[in-house]
Amino acid sequence: MSIIIKTPFRSSDLETDPIVYGLRPEELRQGIYQLYNDKSLLITGTRGIGKSSFCYQLQKIIKGDDTLLKRCALEISMPKFITVSYVCTPDDTIETIILSIINDLEEQIEECREKYKIRAKEFDVTIFGIIKSKIAIEETETKKYNTLVTSFIEIIHKYTQVYVEPHINIVLDELDQINPRYNIAHFIKVVLEQLNRKGDDYLSFILVGQNSLFDILNNSQPAFHRIVKHINLLPLDEEYSRDVLQACLKRSEIPTEIEDKCEDLFLNITCGYPYNIQLLGNETFNCMLERYNNIPNEFTIVEKDLLGGLKNVIVSEEQRYAILLETLESDEKGVVFTLADVDVKSFPYEFTKESIEAGLSIQDNEIRKEEARRMVKSLLKKQIIREVENAITREKKYVFQEEIFRIYLFDRINNEKLLSLYD
Repeated sequence: MSIIIKTPFRSSDLETDPIVYGLRPEELRQGIYQLYNDKSLLITGTRGIGKSSFCYQLQKIIKGDDTLLKRCALEISMPKFITVSYVCTPDDTIETIILSIINDLEEQIEECREKYKIRAKEFDVTIFGIIKSKIAIEETETKKYNTLVTSFIEIIHKYTQVYVEPHINIVLDELDQINPRYNIAHFIKVVLEQLNRKGDDYLSFILVGQNSLFDILNNSQPAFHRIVKHINLLPLDEEYSRDVLQACLKRSEIPTEIEDKCEDLFLNITCGYPYNIQLLGNETFNCMLERYNNIPNEFTIVEKDLLGGLKNVIVSEEQRYAILLETLESDEKGVVFTLADVDVKSFPYEFTKESIEAGLSIQDNEIRKEEARRMVKSLLKKQIIREVENAITREKKYVFQEEIFRIYLFDRINNEKLLSLYD
């Protein structure tokens, strides 16, 4: 008999529960301080690090939920914000993004009337239709851009004239997806500066994307770094990763525990990446269910469940890993396979620049060292590896960005030597 119960892990969508969210106390403090002062944020980080979840939780706080503030021991009386969130795509332009934001603000008018104190005059909703018509009839790209800027400023200004301190926050997620030629950095800078001149300091943006987004925005608008607080998200500390895992297990329909040794291995493999905690947790939980013939009073996750879950993750992620390998040059690929082909006793596998040198078939010592330095920079930029530093000795080492990717490479080289032991 098979047991089917709801998984306590969320691997396919955002973690919306502030109780289960992996704490980032300092980053949250910085973010909330900026938003409290109606200043903008730039959130960057690698895939799976939790950028979108971080922004979701920030907006949850500024809409009135103080759960995370209490968890982080932050005392602040936040005003309530009108919030908009938009996920960008490669097909987007400034026009499609701004029109979507305008539509969202239009739809929130009735809700805002109930939540916020209103001045003597009502908000004239016909302005939305007038502005969208203005944008639609502009024929040239320059005229359309100018109309977008003035129209967007007009709408924000109208909000500030009608609502009492109507703080507005706009999240633009995956902003690195849009074509840099649209220069969203210049648009945002112009909008904020002109609103500032009007005394309407109630608008803030949260811009979200991969690590390359900082360079994209700063290159297109050199002064851009002055108008945003840049927060680069790093993997969760082990303590906070453990909190996420345990909080997920607590919301299981049937009480679920994980053996201590298995929990340590789980945390070492997922390396503080919230996405990997949820993904591996989900697959491990499903493998655990397969061992039970009937519903017990309590479930226990053991190492066999974890290894089975890991194998399932590798199967599901194999196509993405193959694409990741295609981004590498042939010599980089050779070094990556050499680094991965280590039967480690503990995870994650740490290595040095000298380990990379050892993987290069270059006789000349100086040339080999220089090539290793170049390769480290390239693999860091391509997000294959990341740098770690010993807190005590300050010694710099490297680990794979995703330890599960390294395990996948090891198993591919050794014909599933590691995972086949647990079949």
